[in-house]
Amino acid sequence: MRNLILLRTFFFSILLSLPSIGYAAGGVDSGGGKSVVCRNAEGKITSAELLDLWEGRMGIYFGAPRIPFRSHKDFREQMKEVSDHAKGNFAWLGEINYFATRLLDSATYLPAGQRLEPSNDALPVLSPPPGCQFEQAAAYNLRLQRLFFDSEIWASLDETNRAALIVHEVIYDHLRIWARERDSLYTRQVTSYMFANREYAGPHEGVPSDSYVCSTNRTDGALDSIFFLYLNSDSKIVLQPTLVNNVPLFFKDVEEMGWYPGSQLSLDQLVAQADVPIDGSHEGATWFQMLIGKNSPATLGWIQELRASVAPDSKRVKLEVRHYRAEERGVDAPVGVPFYPVTCHKNSH
Repeated sequence: MRNLILLRTFFFSILLSLPSIGYAAGGVDSGGGKSVVCRNAEGKITSAELLDLWEGRMGIYFGAPRIPFRSHKDFREQMKEVSDHAKGNFAWLGEINYFATRLLDSATYLPAGQRLEPSNDALPVLSPPPGCQFEQAAAYNLRLQRLFFDSEIWASLDETNRAALIVHEVIYDHLRIWARERDSLYTRQVTSYMFANREYAGPHEGVPSDSYVCSTNRTDGALDSIFFLYLNSDSKIVLQPTLVNNVPLFFKDVEEMGWYPGSQLSLDQLVAQADVPIDGSHEGATWFQMLIGKNSPATLGWIQELRASVAPDSKRVKLEVRHYRAEERGVDAPVGVPFYPVTCHKNSH
């Protein structure tokens, strides 16, 4: 299971370093979970709900409104259930509960009456309901390396919302530091989806055993992407990403934008990047584009582009990948976004 080991090693190397990497690694200095808080005339909280779950119920994300599975179980048990369920789709998600526990162990609960400074990274789509406001329920400060809770809001959240808030913090910490996300929109999509669905497909589902696992590294050696290449039942080449721009896909959620004519290459020629005869069928380059979004984290709106070309001088197939946001594309592919060489090996799963 070489590909699985690679993915888990990558994720562990990221999250195990969270308490010590600090804000210099990129992203904003702090951020955290917001909640929809309703108060009475005396200012006492009458209801509180995590922004992620409220937005899901309001139906602003892809698909039908996401109604969370309410449970009276302790929030730690619910975190573990969500983590264990996700593990069946993508192994490293099963470690959410471990890192959530680490965050909780170092958390600070503010004294009664002490409020958190509102973060500006939520960018909510909807206004809060009448009589309610968006308030900061928790904030992780990268400079201080500590998670802070608003004690009054925390006490008003039910067990499901508490579990969702901690899961939100774990996912957002990863994306802010390693994907340089500057808002929590992607994180909120993932959290709302995980707490409202017990049946969803991970990026590994449906991948045949005779597939290939491909990856690419940036010029500084950092891992950039991982994806499967295989033939479907119609003998069509399928590209299924699991890691895009250093961001793992939580769900099998891509939209094919199509293959573009060029070199007529087989799957074996693509992955082997071997010499091929230069004739009319191998001239030019083959392009494949796919839009990644809908339910996935910071990959929302990213385009993954695979380019296969045959160099006339060497006759060798060259396989490369690059990523960019859809809004950066314009009429033509963005100028200055580099391609990175791809290496592939047989899937041993």
